[in-house]
Amino acid sequence: MKKLKPGQAIVAVHLAVLCLIIVPFFLYEGLFERLSAELLSGTRSFEIFIAAAFLLAIDVFAPIPSSAVSISAGMLLGAPLAFLASLFGLTLGSLLGYGFGYYFRKLHFDRWYADPEFRNLSSEFSRYGYAVLLICRGVPILAEMSVMVAGFHRYTFGKFVLVTFAGNCVLAFLYSYMGNSAINLTSAYLLTAVFLLVPFLTFSARFWWLRRQGEA
Repeated sequence: MKKLKPGQAIVAVHLAVLCLIIVPFFLYEGLFERLSAELLSGTRSFEIFIAAAFLLAIDVFAPIPSSAVSISAGMLLGAPLAFLASLFGLTLGSLLGYGFGYYFRKLHFDRWYADPEFRNLSSEFSRYGYAVLLICRGVPILAEMSVMVAGFHRYTFGKFVLVTFAGNCVLAFLYSYMGNSAINLTSAYLLTAVFLLVPFLTFSARFWWLRRQGEA
């Protein structure tokens, strides 16, 4: 049997994952519709917990709004369970991103360095170290890219885990608390503001921090 090249192997894995998601949906469409209705009703806490953690974990590879997932978990599970689901999912996603950057460094070297944001993050890492991981934790896109950059540049795994875990704890707490509080909101505008608040705050914090570092 012919051995697949690394690039072909990655494509094959992605196709296999897509088939595992799409094929069962078409075969058991009615079952998935009933399960979705039960999940949204909040009566299946274990399934919601697993679904939230899974979505947050694969967010590093897929365009999934992590804030929406975590806040929704807070609305359906309550703050304590949503906190654990968010923390578990965010931490697992961080480890997957680090591992991907670490093990596929050579394969994606040219493509990653063609991305200006990747080069900017690499430059920030060289200047500010692990603080970049912390300040990017809640920023959409940069949160996922920063953990890959850390793996790509072979940053110490133990320190990586400590920094990302601390940042994930803060995010998970904010998301779960806000989601639990959002249950009582009757205004669609206020609910939308809740979903956008944490990304806005984290993006603003990163902008302010970089500006302060530049003035120092």
